[in-house]
Amino acid sequence: TAILGGNSARLYRVDVKSAQSAITTDKIASIKAEYVGMGGQRTNTRYGYVASTRV
Repeated sequence: TAILGGNSARLYRVDVKSAQSAITTDKIASIKAEYVGMGGQRTNTRYGYVASTRV
């Protein structure tokens, strides 16, 4: 955790380990795991019209 995050957690008596485990099991984490499982590489493919940068 960051310094400010740890200090705030201590100030508000938040259990950091349980909060971190809740973050790793959220919807975004499951989408990321699926993305990594499918290869996790972006293609940078562009679809449709791409404007030229020449003037």
